[in-house]
Amino acid sequence: MSGRLIVSLSPPAPKTTKSSFSLRALSPIVKFADTAKVEGHAHLVRDLKSQAIINTDSDAYARYMARKRAQKHRNDALREVIRDVNELKIEMRAIKEQLIELSNGR
Repeated sequence: MSGRLIVSLSPPAPKTTKSSFSLRALSPIVKFADTAKVEGHAHLVRDLKSQAIINTDSDAYARYMARKRAQKHRNDALREVIRDVNELKIEMRAIKEQLIELSNGR
């Protein structure tokens, strides 16, 4: 499936004679833009209004999002381990202080 999705509140631009591609709507406020294929690149199109090059490979985007989710989970796990270590440090200081108090009280 080739195409791209533009989210916009402005009225759609007038149609040109170039081919128009579209992706499934992900938002209720969606406008499909006129695009032209980029020669030699199956998943690249040029937005004729802004001249931007757009990658339309939805599988690559899904892989990217999966990598981002996995990295977020790794970061969350690391933050949790750091929190646990810091908690243990605080508890060890408290135990150390209590032991010093007990040994000084004799």
